[in-house]
Amino acid sequence: MHNHADEMMVRAWRFIGGSETDSGEEIMTAVKRKPGEERDCHYLYALLLSEWRPHPDLDLMITMCI
Repeated sequence: MHNHADEMMVRAWRFIGGSETDSGEEIMTAVKRKPGEERDCHYLYALLLSEWRPHPDLDLMITMCI
């Protein structure tokens, strides 16, 4: 992994059932191709699984609360 953000994305990928053997690059490419709400959910999972919380004013927080 290149950095903490990559590690967060891989953690979320594996949590949702993604392959253990996918590289960080493959994961980021796949996430970027997802429709908006699915992509937002992946980013939210990445934050939550890393014990981060989005600021209440962010769109991610609104998505999470709906």
